[in-house]
Amino acid sequence: MTSSAYKGAMMSACETFQDAVNDLRVGDLDLEGFEDVIGDAYSAVEEAKDQREESLQSMPDQLQDAPTGQLLQERIEACEELMNELDDLKEKLEEAKTNLSNEETENDDDSDAKDDAEQPEAVREFCDEADAVNWPE
Repeated sequence: MTSSAYKGAMMSACETFQDAVNDLRVGDLDLEGFEDVIGDAYSAVEEAKDQREESLQSMPDQLQDAPTGQLLQERIEACEELMNELDDLKEKLEEAKTNLSNEETENDDDSDAKDDAEQPEAVREFCDEADAVNWPE
């Protein structure tokens, strides 16, 4: 995967992820559906990382310490960090689902009080967490 292919893959995964966050924010996607979004993003980043590792391992030892090898290593590390963030986000998603369930239970008695245009607090907070994911450049 060339540098431009790597950047293209990261940009594509980021755009797809951000589009899904926006869909979640406006109600076109629910928390259950967002679990697949996280899984797809994780898979795309893992594939990019694996390709970087293969490229690095196929280089002669003396080139692995050269700028190209160092760049590959930096990108591998960036992918690993992003994969950790996505794992953390998956845990936050589970918390958001629980919080949403609790909110819905609390609002059952007062169903007329909720504005249909406004997402529940659990969804809004989760969207803020998802927006904070640090995508590599």
